[in-house]
Amino acid sequence: MGTPIFYSYAKWCLSGVNTWTVNLISAMQDTEFDSKVLFTGIPRSPQPELDEFAIPYDFLDVQSPRKRRREWRALKEFLEAHAPCIYINNFDFHRSCAVGTLSPEVRVVAVIHSDEECYYDELRRIGSNCNTIVCVSSDLTGKVKRRFPDLSDRVQFIAHGIPITETSLTTRPNEGPLRLCYCNRIQQYQKRVFDLPIIAKELERIGVDYELDIAGDGPDAEELRIRFDNVKLKCPVRFHGRITNATVMDLCRRSHLFLLTSDFEGLPISLLEAMSVGCVPVVYEIDSGIEDAIPSKDFGFIVPHGNTQEYAKVIQHVARNFNSLKSLSENCSQLIRDRFSLNRMANDYETLFRDSLFNKSPIRRSNRISVPYDISMRGRLVRRLKSLLPTSAAQ
Repeated sequence: MGTPIFYSYAKWCLSGVNTWTVNLISAMQDTEFDSKVLFTGIPRSPQPELDEFAIPYDFLDVQSPRKRRREWRALKEFLEAHAPCIYINNFDFHRSCAVGTLSPEVRVVAVIHSDEECYYDELRRIGSNCNTIVCVSSDLTGKVKRRFPDLSDRVQFIAHGIPITETSLTTRPNEGPLRLCYCNRIQQYQKRVFDLPIIAKELERIGVDYELDIAGDGPDAEELRIRFDNVKLKCPVRFHGRITNATVMDLCRRSHLFLLTSDFEGLPISLLEAMSVGCVPVVYEIDSGIEDAIPSKDFGFIVPHGNTQEYAKVIQHVARNFNSLKSLSENCSQLIRDRFSLNRMANDYETLFRDSLFNKSPIRRSNRISVPYDISMRGRLVRRLKSLLPTSAAQ
């Protein structure tokens, strides 16, 4: 058996981070590392999505009733029993706050997946207990080094990579309705999905003939359907729900433009996947990750953040210049092959893991649990007080 690597999750859900984990574990199966997903917040149960991809997983055995302190203790006991090993915390903030109690034989790799304050808060709390800090975009790398200069020598940039398959870029029609797709989590927070019906209505107002496919699921899926119904569109909008990755890729192959309306990202895997099959992106101008994937106007369209009218105008420009899509599509596909392959990412992580294990420089850990605000005594008290207030006063 190889050196164990544990990718920490409270539970499994739809996210780009989960896709990254499946891709990386799959790509590293023939190395000296033995990778598993470690579930820290749920009891033992079948995980059909992981079974489908033959991804190994394990669970923390926590005494019932399940409580945070018991989970922290179980995490320490589990990792120490498998040491020397590598622990990757991802966004499991409620359990990874216990890494300060681990021995040096457990190497901790913090992966900063997004330009979201909760990741920076985690580095503030436990960054000094981490052996290595990986940032998934060049923008994130710079921000982390500037905000945490004492940790800068531990920071590395490893861009996401995706499986690259041979594909034809000639499956899209060069006339007729412009085919648009959104393939992502359906949530207003971060993804800003409620801009989509506004953009669609504006497209009809300015005379763009289009078809829109929406694939994915999330907490705001039903509300998004309602908002589309309310704007009373003439052009077809199709909701596909949560579909397999293979079906998503087929949808991107048939679409001309990939829509992304996020407020912030890390390096969106859905964007890389769409570009790999020549689906040209239209995205809001945000800091993190976008410039790595769209370094110039030769690879897609970047719209001022939140400007739905300008977003629609860009799509109108494409509809009037179908011929320009061919070269953009080819550029996108080639860029992903050159810079964002899964093999390149797996090689980068294999080197990082090996260096982490053989690095004898000791990490002086805090020997304490650094609890996030939302589960701290103060955070719980604030939530409790808000729940006792009338709704209008709480808002």
